Amino acid sequence: MATIGTFSSFTTARLAIYASQASLNVTGNNIANINTKGYTRQRMDLVSLNSTGQPKYKNNTHSDIGYGVLCRDVTQLRDPYLDIRFRDEQTELGSFTAEQKALQALQSIYDEVAKGENGGVKDVGIIEDQLGQVFDMLDGLNQRVGTEEYDSQLRAACKTLCQLLNSAAKRTETVRDNQANLLREDVGAVNDLLHNIRGLSEQIRAQGIAGDSALELRDSRNVLIDELSKYLKIDVTYTDEKLDQFTTVEKMTITLSDTQPPIKLVDGIYATQLLMPEEIAEPNPEYDEKLASSYMYEAREGKGVSIDGKWYTNIEREALLDANGNATKNADFGKDGIKNYLHRPMANPDFPDKDPNNPYMMENPNYPNPANPNEAQYIPTNDLSQAAANKVPSFSTAKGDEDDNVYLLQLDALKDRNGRFMRDEYGQEIREITDLNDVTLHGSIQALREFLTEEGEFCSADELKLDPDAAKKRGVRYYQHVLDNWAQTFARELNKANQMPPSTIYKMNGMNFEDEAGNPIKVDGVPISAQKVDKDGNPVTDANGAPVMKEPSDYTAAELDALRASGQLKREYAYYEGGVIFSSNGNSNDPTGITARNISVSNAWATGAVRILNTTKPDYVDADGNVQTSTTASDNIQHMLALFKADREFIAQDTVADSQAGRYFFKGSFQEMYTNISGTLASDSQYTNKMYEAYTLTSLDLDNQRSSVSGVDLNEEATSMMQFSKSYSAACRLLTTIDSMLDKLINGTAI
Repeated sequence: MATIGTFSSFTTARLAIYASQASLNVTGNNIANINTKGYTRQRMDLVSLNSTGQPKYKNNTHSDIGYGVLCRDVTQLRDPYLDIRFRDEQTELGSFTAEQKALQALQSIYDEVAKGENGGVKDVGIIEDQLGQVFDMLDGLNQRVGTEEYDSQLRAACKTLCQLLNSAAKRTETVRDNQANLLREDVGAVNDLLHNIRGLSEQIRAQGIAGDSALELRDSRNVLIDELSKYLKIDVTYTDEKLDQFTTVEKMTITLSDTQPPIKLVDGIYATQLLMPEEIAEPNPEYDEKLASSYMYEAREGKGVSIDGKWYTNIEREALLDANGNATKNADFGKDGIKNYLHRPMANPDFPDKDPNNPYMMENPNYPNPANPNEAQYIPTNDLSQAAANKVPSFSTAKGDEDDNVYLLQLDALKDRNGRFMRDEYGQEIREITDLNDVTLHGSIQALREFLTEEGEFCSADELKLDPDAAKKRGVRYYQHVLDNWAQTFARELNKANQMPPSTIYKMNGMNFEDEAGNPIKVDGVPISAQKVDKDGNPVTDANGAPVMKEPSDYTAAELDALRASGQLKREYAYYEGGVIFSSNGNSNDPTGITARNISVSNAWATGAVRILNTTKPDYVDADGNVQTSTTASDNIQHMLALFKADREFIAQDTVADSQAGRYFFKGSFQEMYTNISGTLASDSQYTNKMYEAYTLTSLDLDNQRSSVSGVDLNEEATSMMQFSKSYSAACRLLTTIDSMLDKLINGTAI
């Protein structure tokens, strides 16, 4: 039969008391932190104390029952899978939250519902209503041709329309500036989070070395990581960091999701910072990381190590290692497709080389030869023209579009709290700054970036190469462009309708205009020609070789002013009073460069020098030889009225020259076009709102699931408290019983 060991029995009872007391302490700590943000429920891990070996005087009836319980560790109840899912959902929620707020700011400008006279609300942005008033005033002038009163009313209505467009453009700029400031604030918030996460990781590491789990510090860090996931899509991994031959400590690494190789934000006690410089290298749309070799990329970035005063890339460095892993001065290049390649040291780790006479090694051994795809070709990249061929990731000397460039981000090198750089396996400091392209980031940071930079149908072909979905993404620049396009098209069509080609109404000699004395009318010493010219200045002719005449919009403001100043109208057009009615500045008559921000009633129309051209019919001489005027005709006003309802093509290239859009991005009337702006915004907002609601519910559901695992439940803790209280009492009773038995055994046994 089993025997009760003298001291082992006491140890069993004593350990049971300790285990129950420790478990009660953990339960009490859980209850105390039931309302603490981020607190993770803790549990005392109990394990049975196993016995080893056999008693010296063991007999056949002896049973090895066990030696009690041990408190192994206090652990947290967390589900890593739920953490991953929750943070992924938080990223999407953060993205749509930022986008929703940005679009709401635009809705106050472009939402035309229930505004204007018909809606009973007078407010900035009632452009459709004002456009209708311009039409009504023009129709009134059509009924009373030549009356000063209706011309003035039409001019006043057009002035108000211009002011509304100006105001809408200014308010759009304000939205852009506010969102830009918000982006800078969010970048600052991310940097604060990364800094604090690094600090907590350092404390956790120090306590881990000392043998402490640092659970409360982990809770604080998890709260910060959850917050970081709203701004950036991240992956969190935990590995063992080897300190020496016998000691390891846990190391946490945070990387940007979907990046290859992984871009690290935090690596143990090292962390990076988001940079938002005024200028940054322009991404190369031709770059293909699958074709580009790391050798070429490292050469451009200046990665490597200095050996005997010469700079070597990582691949070179590996090729220069001897059998013991030590760097050598001479070696055969036999790795990564550079076999038998003659080594040359880099003189200047920059791209492109600013000194053509001092070229450095900047070749791409992995770039395939078009003649033989299985063969590599060496293409030197000492000038920018070779950059695309070599698939360089970015151009350090090209800044690209200024507005886009300001919102490109970088990641600083990983540093510890003292500013020391992280070192690689060779002991060299890693100082590289990482450029973040258009599709690297996700979350609210990326949503704000896209709102500030994306142009939708106005995006360029290069932007499409960098981001295949660029044409589907509409940010504030899209709404600026589309409003500018509307203003430009409106002004161009009405200006054209209120002018006749100068070649029709001014005296000419051949293709050139002349004054009363028969001298050519010149601007800057160059005769004004009526024939259209191409971009190289060559005269344009039709298929039959006949000259193609300029339209009114083809003449510069200086040319039109010179023609008007000459006063050489043809006799049959002596009544002509047409001219530019919309300009890019209220103090000028220049119709070039019109945007929604600057569209104005021209100075000439405002001062009465130009009026609405009521007809394009010339004077004529009747049978009696008398000159009859056509000034009471209204055919041109009717033509202008028809322009308001006519369908026309709105062409993106009129506003953004390098737009990838085809012939036109919208076809319809002026009012339909503006309605389309509001409709597009409403559609974008509706989609964003639905996605926001969906991710809000999903995030809430996942948070509840996490809470069911990690959160403190008062009922469960009360049950645990009762359970451990009873086990404590039972352990004490066991100790008393053993004491009584041993007392009887020792003192009650006859000698």
